[in-house]
Amino acid sequence: MALIVEDGTGRPDAESYASVAEADAHFTARGQFDAWDAAEDKEVALRLAADHLTQAYRNRWAGSRATAVQAMDWPRVNVKMDGPSGVRDYRVIPRELKSAQIELALRALAGPLIADLGVEVKRETVDVITVEYVEGSERQAQYSAVDWWLEPLLEGGSGSSMIAVARA
Repeated sequence: MALIVEDGTGRPDAESYASVAEADAHFTARGQFDAWDAAEDKEVALRLAADHLTQAYRNRWAGSRATAVQAMDWPRVNVKMDGPSGVRDYRVIPRELKSAQIELALRALAGPLIADLGVEVKRETVDVITVEYVEGSERQAQYSAVDWWLEPLLEGGSGSSMIAVARA
């Protein structure tokens, strides 16, 4: 099944913000093409990354969904930005969003983006029952590079209106 890419119209059948060609260009420009090129199913990785963005950021995006029938969280209206107009054109899927999805797609090739929570056992004794868990092993994966790309698109990010606070 061919990947259906959101084109800024609020497609009800969209599955991805970025195309395989855009992902290819992204990794080529950053010297990471070998890892991405070896992938058997790039479209699946892009779909998984888009799903992750929806689940992880659904309540944090700036602005509002552009239509009631769109399949994905973007396009969005009333997203503030730096620049002369002060508002992003909602018909253009932001480059930052595409880059974040593409980076997540590469990580999706290595395994689930959100693993089931569990703890890693450090030591286990059967007689007289002793179990010791690795400290902090219940944490979900954090994708700092993805958060960095998305920061201007999130409520309270640099792309939204903020009030400067000065210490007296």
